[in-house]
Amino acid sequence: ASRVLARFVIWLRNYELLHDRRYATVMLSVFIEALSKVGMFSILGLVFLPQWHETNDPSVSTPLESCASLPDYRLCRKSLQCDMEPDGGPDCCSGILLCISQRLEYSQRRVMFERAVKGPFCVAPFVRILVTVIIPLVVGLLAKFVQSDARLRDLGQVSV
Repeated sequence: ASRVLARFVIWLRNYELLHDRRYATVMLSVFIEALSKVGMFSILGLVFLPQWHETNDPSVSTPLESCASLPDYRLCRKSLQCDMEPDGGPDCCSGILLCISQRLEYSQRRVMFERAVKGPFCVAPFVRILVTVIIPLVVGLLAKFVQSDARLRDLGQVSV
C-alpha cells in the first residue's frame, strides 16, 4: 500500500528523469512505512496506555454500559449493527481498543503494551519494509548491472 501511495504522489510531482522518479518513489515508500509503524505505536502508547483513564470494574458492568460513550465503540456497534441482535448484543464490540482500556487496570495495560513492543509485533513491520522496499530495489540494481554487463560483452568491450 505504501508503494502504491508513493507512486501516486510521485506521479503528481511529474519528475522528468526516470532515475529521480525511482529514487523519490523508494524514499517516499520507506518514509510512509516507517511513519505507519511509529504512528501505530504512538496511538497505542497515547490512547490505550495512559494512566488517566478511568477503569470500570468488568464484573459490575457490561461493555454496553461502560463503553457506550467511546467513539470507536459506537462506530463499531453501528457498522456491525449490534442493536439488531435479539438481546441487544451486550458483548458486541467489547474487544475495541478504548473499551479494553476502560476495562483493564493500568498495570495490565502496561504489561500488554510491553509485550506488544518486545515481540514479533515490533520486528515484523521492519521485516516487511525490507521485503517490500529494500529487496526489490537491490534486485532492480542487480538486474541493471547484469544487463549492462551483457550488452558490453556483446559489443566485445569486456573480456571473459
